[in-house]
Amino acid sequence: MLNGSDVIAPNIRGTGDSTGSPNEDGTYLDYEGIYQFVSKKLVYLDKNITGHGYCLSSGPMTNIASQHPINLDIDRGFNKMGDVFGDTALEMALCVAENHEWISKVLKATVPPIISSITDKLIISYDNGSKFPAVKGSVFLLDASKDDVIPKQSTNALRVHLDKANLISSKITFNGKHVQPWDGKTSSKYQEFLAQRGTLRNFGNTPTDTLKERMAKMSNLHKIEYVSTLASKYNAKTSEASSYLSA
Repeated sequence: MLNGSDVIAPNIRGTGDSTGSPNEDGTYLDYEGIYQFVSKKLVYLDKNITGHGYCLSSGPMTNIASQHPINLDIDRGFNKMGDVFGDTALEMALCVAENHEWISKVLKATVPPIISSITDKLIISYDNGSKFPAVKGSVFLLDASKDDVIPKQSTNALRVHLDKANLISSKITFNGKHVQPWDGKTSSKYQEFLAQRGTLRNFGNTPTDTLKERMAKMSNLHKIEYVSTLASKYNAKTSEASSYLSA
């Protein structure tokens, strides 16, 4: 925000003060409602909107970017949710089968696809990579070199899908872990990405400005919209995300 981006940080259903329980279809509707709010009520152009999807939220954010021509930022996301569960289950199984080579081979061939299929059908799919061909905006893809949550195979698969989609993109590998804040280099790269898409404003900051001086300039020139309970206003009996806008 201090570098010139307007920010909307909603709590989708089942998070923060929002009521309800999170589920795949519900999160898609929540994000659609958020998009409609930003686009219709705040009147932002699609080309100036960048959706930030960190980890699990990369699923619904990629989905909304495949529905509307906004820019997409996937921060330590995954190719497919089932891959994450499958690889995690495999690691646990291999610990039990340690020193049994033939059992390990069987587990590697069977556990990931079985768990992935169960996850897709019974829990949540969030198949990000398959939706890249429908994305029209630019993509900022960030992965962590020491990620202890998202398997490397899933990250690599996501990059392959991105390359095949032939989208304008910035692919960054962050030297850190899954829940670790970005370093200065990564932040600078992201600022460049946002600036190129018209989502940053110049407050007249100078390198010598203190944090207090930057905030003073921002409060005078910058409007920040923060909506904390959009999802709680959603009527679960209707599938129309426009119900957000009537509140």
